[in-house]
Amino acid sequence: MLNSGFRRLSVICLAIAAIIVINNKDAQAVTNKQCLKTQVEPQIIFQQNTAKTTINRSKTSDQITRFAKKISAYKRSKGKRLLGLAYTEMSSGMGVEVRGSRTGNRTCISLKKVKFSFSRVHSEIFVARKYKPGTCAYKVILAHEREHMKINDKVQAKYAKKIKKLVSSRANMVRPYITSKPKAAPKALINRLNNEIKPLVAQFNKERKRLNEKIDTPKSYAKVHSKCAKW
Repeated sequence: MLNSGFRRLSVICLAIAAIIVINNKDAQAVTNKQCLKTQVEPQIIFQQNTAKTTINRSKTSDQITRFAKKISAYKRSKGKRLLGLAYTEMSSGMGVEVRGSRTGNRTCISLKKVKFSFSRVHSEIFVARKYKPGTCAYKVILAHEREHMKINDKVQAKYAKKIKKLVSSRANMVRPYITSKPKAAPKALINRLNNEIKPLVAQFNKERKRLNEKIDTPKSYAKVHSKCAKW
């Protein structure tokens, strides 16, 4: 039987470009009111990349099945083996740049820049090596797995737009504040923004899983198998 799986989004939160620019001369951050006046619209840099999909024929059906179990992409009945698998890995990372205006041990922190990446770092289709390119079975297995990749492309593009919009919205809601620990500010802001984005990332995973499962049914497998005489 044929099946396809995919790896859930792996969120990697990196404090890249977490730079504090301390301006000692412009010492205006004396009160909360004065600190709030330093707010500016932060620059948003959103990066989205998609790895090129490769085709792997190096594994047997048993090896593909074991690999699918390892990445939790296998939910078939006992004894059933996979003939193909669509495998993707997603990652995201966030970095911020803040500006600090210091007076004594008090620093007014304002968000200057947010850099966020939402990318597919690995995209691979496995076809059991038993099936040689050009054969009927190979063609229908590959076509099925490519349908999974099309679903992944569509959902990724949809949520990239949503996440970009949310990152921009939440970043603009970050108000300047006074702290005695300015070095901790970048990490704190990254954690805050990531926590606000997590629910949307969870929706991405849920929708991608649901849509992929729609084409992994007994009916769809029967249709695929009916296209070829030899398996």
